[in-house]
Amino acid sequence: MIVRLSDLYICYRFKSGTYEAFPDESRTQRITLVNSIISTMFGNEWLELGHDEKKRVHTHPSKWVIFKSVFASLLMVGLLIGIAVQDFATETQIGTLQLRTVVLSVIPVVLLLPAGAQIRRLSTHYVITDNNIWAKEKIFARDVDPTVRSRVQGVSYSQSYLDRLLNKGDVRIETAGTGEVDTVFREVPNPGGITTLIREGIQEADEAHTAREV
Repeated sequence: MIVRLSDLYICYRFKSGTYEAFPDESRTQRITLVNSIISTMFGNEWLELGHDEKKRVHTHPSKWVIFKSVFASLLMVGLLIGIAVQDFATETQIGTLQLRTVVLSVIPVVLLLPAGAQIRRLSTHYVITDNNIWAKEKIFARDVDPTVRSRVQGVSYSQSYLDRLLNKGDVRIETAGTGEVDTVFREVPNPGGITTLIREGIQEADEAHTAREV
C-alpha cells in the first residue's frame, strides 16, 4: 500500500511478517525535478549577490503584455469561428475531416496563449542591485552574466504613445568599451524611474572616480 506524506510517497512492503516503510525514490526525484524547474523559471537561484549587496529593483515585463496576448487570442478565436461557420455552407474536407472540425479543435490551443505569455512574463527577471544589472529572459536560464553598474556609460528609455498611457517602455543600457546597447529591459513598468536609478549609479561612479584622481 502507498500513503502520501508531505508530498512524498511512503511505501510499505511486507517482509519477514512485518511491514517495512521505505520512500518511493522515483516519486521523490520527480518532485525534486519539478521544484528545480519552477525555481529556475520563477525563483532567484540564478541571482548571485555579493556580501551586503542588496536589490534596488526587481521587476518583470508589464502585466499589459498579457492583455496583448489575450486580445490576439480573442481575435484568432473570432477568425476561427468565422471559418467554421462558413464551412457549414461550403462543407470543405481536409482528408477525412471536415474543415470546421479541424478549426474548432485548434481553439483550445489558441486560448492557452495568454497562459504561455504569463509564464514567459514571470520567468523574465530584470534586477538592479548595488553593484550589477541583471536581465534574465530565457525561461530555463541559470547562468546569467550581469552588467557592472560602474561600467554603465549611458541609459535611455523609449515609449510609444500607448506605452506612456500604460506607464511602460523599454530601457536601454550602454556600457563602457562597446558603444552599443548591451542590456535592454523590455516593456517594463515605470521605465522613467528605472532610468533615473541607473543614472544615479552613473553619477555616483563618476564622483568616486573623480575623488580617486584628486
